[in-house]
Amino acid sequence: MKKKLVKLVSLVLSIVMVTTMMPTRVLASKDSSLSESILKSKASSQVTPDEEEFVYSVEKDKDKEEKKVKDTKEEALKAQTATENSKEEKAKVKKANQTQASSKNQTKTLIAKLKGEPLNVSLSDKAKIESALKSYQSLSDTDKKELDEEVCHEALADGINTGQSYGRILESNEWALYSLETPDTSTTLKKGTYTANTKPALSSTSDKGKSTSARVRTWTIESVTVDKNHNATAKIMVNSTTYDYIQCAGKIFKPIVDTATGTCSFNIPIDLNSSFYILGHSSTMPTAIAYKITSKISEPVVKDTVDVTFTAKNSKKEVIKNLTVLVNGGKIKATKGVYTLMKNTSYKVEFSAKGYKSVSITYKALKSEEKCVTLTKAYELRVKVEDMDTGANIGKATITLVKNDSKEKVSPFAKGVYYLYDAVKYTLTVKAEGYTSKSKNIYLKSDKTLTIQLSKKKANRQETSKAVKNVIKMIENLPSNPTEADRESIIAAQKAFIALESDEEAKVTNKERLDAIYKKLGAKLVKDGAGDYTFKDQYVEGGRGAFQVESISTTSNGQSMFRIVNAVLHVSDSGNMTADITLSSTGYRYVYMGNASDAFKAEEAAGGFLHIASAKGVIKGSPVSYKDSEGSHAAYRFTIPVESLDHPILIAGNSYAHDSTLANLTSAERLRMQGDGTLSFSSIWFQRAIIFSSANLVKVTSENNQSTVEERTDGEDLDKGENTKTSGGSQTVGKYAFKWSGGTMGHVVISCSNVEVKDGKAYATITFARKASIGGSAKFSMVRSLGVTVNGNNTFTIPVNLNSNTPIEAYTTAMSQGHWVSYTLYVGVNDEKILAEVGQDADGKSIESTVGLNKDTLDEEAPQIVGFESKGEIEVTYSNKIKIFEYNDGYYLIEIDSSKDTQREDKTADDMDALLKEKEKSDEEIAEDYEEDNEAKENNEAVKDKYSNDSLNAAYKNGVVKYFVVPEGKEVPVGLEEDLVIISQPVENVYVSSQTALELIDALNLNDKVSSLGIKKEDVEIESFAKRMAKDYKKDDAISYFGSYDKWNLKSMIKEKTGLIIESGEILVKDEENISKDWELFNKLTDRAAQMGTAFLIDRSSDEENDLAKAEWLKLYGIIFGQEENWKKAYDNVVGKATNEEKEEAIKALKEDNNKEI
Repeated sequence: MKKKLVKLVSLVLSIVMVTTMMPTRVLASKDSSLSESILKSKASSQVTPDEEEFVYSVEKDKDKEEKKVKDTKEEALKAQTATENSKEEKAKVKKANQTQASSKNQTKTLIAKLKGEPLNVSLSDKAKIESALKSYQSLSDTDKKELDEEVCHEALADGINTGQSYGRILESNEWALYSLETPDTSTTLKKGTYTANTKPALSSTSDKGKSTSARVRTWTIESVTVDKNHNATAKIMVNSTTYDYIQCAGKIFKPIVDTATGTCSFNIPIDLNSSFYILGHSSTMPTAIAYKITSKISEPVVKDTVDVTFTAKNSKKEVIKNLTVLVNGGKIKATKGVYTLMKNTSYKVEFSAKGYKSVSITYKALKSEEKCVTLTKAYELRVKVEDMDTGANIGKATITLVKNDSKEKVSPFAKGVYYLYDAVKYTLTVKAEGYTSKSKNIYLKSDKTLTIQLSKKKANRQETSKAVKNVIKMIENLPSNPTEADRESIIAAQKAFIALESDEEAKVTNKERLDAIYKKLGAKLVKDGAGDYTFKDQYVEGGRGAFQVESISTTSNGQSMFRIVNAVLHVSDSGNMTADITLSSTGYRYVYMGNASDAFKAEEAAGGFLHIASAKGVIKGSPVSYKDSEGSHAAYRFTIPVESLDHPILIAGNSYAHDSTLANLTSAERLRMQGDGTLSFSSIWFQRAIIFSSANLVKVTSENNQSTVEERTDGEDLDKGENTKTSGGSQTVGKYAFKWSGGTMGHVVISCSNVEVKDGKAYATITFARKASIGGSAKFSMVRSLGVTVNGNNTFTIPVNLNSNTPIEAYTTAMSQGHWVSYTLYVGVNDEKILAEVGQDADGKSIESTVGLNKDTLDEEAPQIVGFESKGEIEVTYSNKIKIFEYNDGYYLIEIDSSKDTQREDKTADDMDALLKEKEKSDEEIAEDYEEDNEAKENNEAVKDKYSNDSLNAAYKNGVVKYFVVPEGKEVPVGLEEDLVIISQPVENVYVSSQTALELIDALNLNDKVSSLGIKKEDVEIESFAKRMAKDYKKDDAISYFGSYDKWNLKSMIKEKTGLIIESGEILVKDEENISKDWELFNKLTDRAAQMGTAFLIDRSSDEENDLAKAEWLKLYGIIFGQEENWKKAYDNVVGKATNEEKEEAIKALKEDNNKEI
């Protein structure tokens, strides 16, 4: 036993010795092997208890060693992870530092794009300033502090190096932007002056911001004055006399200098209990300094409700009694006429009174007050309906009265009594059983009783047979040898005869006896000798009065259109008579002296309708306009022979409006008709008879010559389709932009349904249609485009250019004869693949215009214009009122700022119109407006349809008026009518009412372009112009006086074909007290210019402060008149004579004018 134990101990010791020399992992392995060996011995019953105890201890040590190894691994892994995290964190920090440095540099770049001179900052810089502020705010506090201290050494956007920190530059630009804002000066303080010693007391603080300059001063608010309207004005003061002006509230304010105290003070509008910003310009500082000033004063809290009384007056300022007022539909009631309303709340208030037009307004309750509105008078119309022949009252007549604008029916106040609003147009329709209905336009300016006479409908066949017998009997009763006493009986028989239906005339078997008897009697002539005669009572509704028109048409439609509204009888020395008769409309363009049957034969003999003007016996009408109580109307006048007075004269009128034959022709037939004239057809003739009454003749003298008929200047336009009124429109067709312009009467619209490229060519499918407001259907059968003629029925697929204008001609028969009408199409696309198919490159020309986006400020860069490529800007150095941009092919865009330095500088056209609506006019002004409106209609109604252009008028009302100069022989671009005023060269027959404009035109040697002035001869300062205005000046280039700006002579302008109107800038809204009146006058002028279709240019050269600024306008006029060399030479001459000091002063004045106080 001992031997075994010794042996075992010896074995263990040897193992221990070995294991002390082995790594832990090896030891564990050895122990495990030994343990396994012992366990095997145990299994064979050879292991002693001591050996078993040993095995246990070895296994225990093994577990400890394994745990130790595991712990070591985990610690090593943790150490490795920590190291990797540290590296990643360092990378993040490094990246963040780089990003922060990048953001800081980006902020510096954005600040460097701002202005160095705060006074140069304008509202157009807002986006740049806000972008820089946003970038600055995103920086860390450390970076912000660094930028606030780091000096910017580079020149800024306006070329100025301020030497200030980036932070101060940004702050100055931000505060400069705030200095342009208009403050809310309203306050609840009572009227009076408040200081630091009043109750409530006034206090203020001044902040120089980030400025480090030792020269920066402290500003104080010395006092605040509140006016009766509760608006506040502050007197601010600084301890310096070097400030020559400040900018605040968007205006420039001059100082009140007190040398005794060494201070400057300024009176400015103020928003109390808030901060405001000023830019102080000091003679000792290179740039203006931006300050922030804060006021503090206790303002009383007002109650939440206000008491309002609503009243109304008429145009005579008389209070309207029995007024009904509804606030929010009657939900809010008044207490003894006073409404208690919530402050700062809007209400709908309706005013109505018997005999007046109701008014509805949105009223915002701001203070307790009496709110008064003006109601328009409603005039009383009484309608009587009579039988035309007997004068008896027709009791069962139906009267319908409709407002023209809304088609709303007007209910009678009582039977036959209506109340119609002042200056509103209505249509009255009267019907009665057995009578021909009648319609009449109504436009009241006073109470009126209107008598409508209805004629009985034509008799039936049985009654007509009685009429034939009656005529035969009347002729039988006439004496074979008539005397003057028988004239009336003879005339009665003739009237009865021509009143028969045409198929019944042949049944009058003794007609030849009637003709023979009248021939024996002889024609009745004028006894008072040669001269012109008119009639005591010109045409009266129903055909009574000086002359009578009796229809004997073989058809029933259209008879009422043949109405004579004016007649003048001309008697020659030999006694021959002719008469000028003016019809009531343009429905008849040709007449024939005789019956309708003979007129038809004469037309056929001449070759059909297309040759009607050359038909024997046919008289063509002259276009005129006439005036009546309802305004001015376009019409035709005919000069006809008069054989005898008091005798029916047969006349047939040709009415193109009733010619259904034209509408039913095929395209092929129309082509034949238009081409070789082989197709012959006739139109419809309506037969009439005219009687001139000798009893009413009045000889025309210089005293009683008051003709209401005027020549129309559009001449043959209605027949030939040469009217210059244009229309236009645009749409998108897939990838293509489609625009069009042109036309004649403005009644047609063109749409495009498809654009495709086929065989290397582009084709557009277009359709002509009448405007919905006009009604009817278009009648186009052919279109010529790019040398190809395409037939169709209002729809055509035609070849077109891409990205440039396509002039086309369209053939229409919508008028009295077929004619070609010119249009211009534009199809634009920016798809390179499509352009490649038609062999074009993408040339950079825009297919969408931006020229109309900026309406109230001058464009900084040349705006995009469809189909045109900008060639840059013509530099304007000394003026801020004009811009000139050049485009390809000699086109120019001229912009004139018509709002700068005027009362509408910060107002849009809508704002100005709103002021005009609020203005209450006196009776004298209303009467004057009505007289002017009537005069304008009388002068210009004949061309109103020809030229009226609402979009053109809107272009004039923009803050910036834009003119597009089109070179001679070039096409007027498509789609520009709504945004631009077109000036087509050559420009001739110019009207000028500006002295400075005359000086500029004289300097350019363009005096021959001026044909009329708005300046009287004695006031013209340039001798060469005054000489041509002298009465004894007989040459062709004589200059006429066509009235000043407040009263143009439209008749003369139209007759002269005035090509350009140049008005002085004095017509702009400059007087604060007369802002509404001046704007109204400006509107009238632009309305009339738009009606005439004449470009109206506002010359502001007289508003320039020095000769260098005025000289910039030489460029404008040189371009308009196509005289580039002239303007360059004249401009260089003016600039060359100016000294450097004068040029510097001009630049300085320009900067000051950018912020000039209105």
